Amino acid sequence: MKTERFARQTLHETVCAGVSADSTLRFKLSGDHTALSSNDVIQEQFDKSDLLQLQSNFRYMYETRDPRWSFEFHGVAHGLVSNVGYLQGQMVNPSQSNLQASGYWNLSKNLTSGRRHTASMFVDRLRLSYRSEDWRFMIGRLPVSWGRGIVYQPLDVFNAYPPTAIDREFKPGNDSLVLERLFNSGAELQFLSTFRNCDSTSSNDASTHVLKGYFHSGESEFDLILGQHWSETIGGISIASPLGPFLVRTDVVLTCGDFGSCTTSAVANMDYSFGVMGGLLYTFVEYFYNGFGVSSRHKKTANLPSRLLEGIQRGEIFAYGKHLIATGASVTWHPLWNQSVSLLINASDRSFLVQTNVSYVPTDNVNLALGFRILVGDTNEEFGATQLDNNTTSGGNSGLFFEFSYYR
Repeated sequence: MKTERFARQTLHETVCAGVSADSTLRFKLSGDHTALSSNDVIQEQFDKSDLLQLQSNFRYMYETRDPRWSFEFHGVAHGLVSNVGYLQGQMVNPSQSNLQASGYWNLSKNLTSGRRHTASMFVDRLRLSYRSEDWRFMIGRLPVSWGRGIVYQPLDVFNAYPPTAIDREFKPGNDSLVLERLFNSGAELQFLSTFRNCDSTSSNDASTHVLKGYFHSGESEFDLILGQHWSETIGGISIASPLGPFLVRTDVVLTCGDFGSCTTSAVANMDYSFGVMGGLLYTFVEYFYNGFGVSSRHKKTANLPSRLLEGIQRGEIFAYGKHLIATGASVTWHPLWNQSVSLLINASDRSFLVQTNVSYVPTDNVNLALGFRILVGDTNEEFGATQLDNNTTSGGNSGLFFEFSYYR
């Protein structure tokens, strides 16, 4: 299981008899401007030609640890304002969304909400861990990531990032229990239970119980997964192996539902880094086969396969189509300047999305990112607008965005 780094800079660190404690703060301000098409549902209901959103996110992080035990806590206060009233599915740009998931315990509180604003606070990490030479145990709200996809993550069923997400520093936590056996060979055997409390289903049906094994052979790494996710049985394999100067990764997941019906999804990618003009250029290409997807979306959303819509609603699937291609690059022009660009294509309808952003890091405490995204596609194509009725559509709009982060 992967975990992101806890913090960049600490306010204080105390060490006493092998016990240390760290705390840090992060403040993030992000904004988005979207130009709306003439028949967009927002323009229809609110008579606005542009959608403006401003989000603030204040995160307090604390961790204490000794050689065997550790405790981690993240508290978050989040606010959002917009120039239009609340409209489900339109308030948060997926390039910036990184909100809490639906956990088993309700650790959130709505502070205030109105026609054009909302503010809340919630606990995103609450984890107790124990580690010995052979065992590791974790319980509480913690992040979980599986699979080796770069843009698309069919094997990651734990609050996967949207393909256009810019801020990937803190993945939303899950209410989980993890027991892991560590072997001298470097192999690992892990049992994971994740619990969710959803109104639409019982807590048992919404839970995940999975056994995962990890091992390596030579320079290749392997993950094997088998378990229950919601009411389905899932099995998967993830492989990473060098191929000449490239690193090649493949994830395959088999999902079996009622009556023995099974669906296969897979992702394969490769990346390569090299020097150019005094900087470092990182490039990748990825193919995603969405077993739940459709070859054509030229019909009402309500008529799409129910399992596809469920996966989209749960934040596990981020594409309607079956065949998706993604490619991108990131270049360090200067120690303080970095630029990333990505291209997402539906191979069936040829619609595509281009997104690029430039990051400026003047100090260890400050990060500023500016960018834009362009979506090209006809109505009801992957990256085009969705037809709601004969006169209105939703989504498929291009826009600008920024993110400012401060650490202390």
